[in-house]
Amino acid sequence: QGTNLQPSEVCPETKTMVLRKARRFICHPVGLVLLVSLSCCLYIYILLMVTATTSSHKFNIEGSAAWIENSQNGSQSASSSGGSTTSASSIAIGYGVESLPAIKQRHTRLLWDKVNAIAKSKDRPSWNEFEARVLAGSGPALACSLPSDNQSTVANRTQHRCGSQLPSDSDQTGLAICQSKVRGPLKVAFNLSLTWQQAADLVSADIASTNSTRILPGGAWCPSAKCRHQQSLAIVIPFRDRWRQLRNLLSVLHPMLQRQQSGCYRVFVVEQYGGGAFNKGRLNNAGFLEAMRRHNFTCVIFQDTDIVPENDRNPYLCGSVRPRHLAVAVDTNRYRLPYAALVGGVIAFTTRHFFRVNGYSNLYWGWGLEDDDMELRMKIGTKLKYERPPASVARFKALPHASQRIYRLQASRRMPLLKTALQRYSKDGLNTVKYRVLFSSNEPLFTHLLIDIGEQPLDFELTGTE
Repeated sequence: QGTNLQPSEVCPETKTMVLRKARRFICHPVGLVLLVSLSCCLYIYILLMVTATTSSHKFNIEGSAAWIENSQNGSQSASSSGGSTTSASSIAIGYGVESLPAIKQRHTRLLWDKVNAIAKSKDRPSWNEFEARVLAGSGPALACSLPSDNQSTVANRTQHRCGSQLPSDSDQTGLAICQSKVRGPLKVAFNLSLTWQQAADLVSADIASTNSTRILPGGAWCPSAKCRHQQSLAIVIPFRDRWRQLRNLLSVLHPMLQRQQSGCYRVFVVEQYGGGAFNKGRLNNAGFLEAMRRHNFTCVIFQDTDIVPENDRNPYLCGSVRPRHLAVAVDTNRYRLPYAALVGGVIAFTTRHFFRVNGYSNLYWGWGLEDDDMELRMKIGTKLKYERPPASVARFKALPHASQRIYRLQASRRMPLLKTALQRYSKDGLNTVKYRVLFSSNEPLFTHLLIDIGEQPLDFELTGTE
């Protein structure tokens, strides 16, 4: 039994002999020490790997947060194919000339835990007092021009004062609620050759057929003064390089909103300057703040450029108790939600709700996850349940678009970023967004804002096409 087995001597009893020797080795003090040492080494190796992954994740979060802070001091510059421009700074031009720190100071005088307490309470006077402090603004400082398909820089854009504003809400005591004129399912077809004039003509024709009032420059409209409307809506569209899709969307969206007669509304197209990674969350936050500078809207609806409603019974209106996700059934997803937690495409917030969740995260550069972050902010972070209309009316058609470059965070960093959403939401959002309005204009169908949000962090990679 003490002799070593040779390959030529293998027999059926080999397995039994090996097991017997293994038992003797483990029971021997030297063997036991070696086994314990090997287990300790393996444990230390796994611990080091986990620590390295956590440190990488922490560095990514802190690096992104540091970039946001440094962008105020001009450490990041926005660029495009035509050259560079001034860096993202703290100056916001739009409704008056007012620094972003001044805006922040107004809506951060109250700590966010107190904001949440006010938002959760039914004490409307307290909220109105807070809202007035947040949304206080100055006079209009807008410009008029019509963008062409290839305009993506501020070059050769002449600004003119026109100062069109959304009609103010008058005393509507005793008036009946405005009656909707909806038609139900819509025929939506993507027209590649649709021009701005043709889009405006389509909207005008629908206005004439419904005896509605005309659209004011800047894409502003109100129902008749003879009836009482429910809300004032800001439609915010984060945008870059999709003018054909935008024309098709607005040619359907304006008539639909007017037939619904929900209230005064204004459309804001928030265009990202430069050729870097797209940041939908930061554009939505900037669009919200710029809209609030122009009018005390009670409801904000964030609409993607590349999906168009197929039924005008889909209520483009805020729920008084819960945020409302409106893009329930999209044709490219076979008119089903890909997953239950999806809140992207079109979503409506009251002003109170959007302040309560502190807006969108500013850290998601490129495609994906900013909507999932928002879902966590609502459902878990602030205990805001959201609602959806029936899929039979909340239907959308996805507009085709040319393949374009998209940027994604490396997979190992994007998911850990999402996992920290609940820890970050109170200090990453409306109260930390940095941007600069380079250009502001009142177009016939929308208010156009060209916004410099700086450049993405260096830890991004190009991973494919959209």
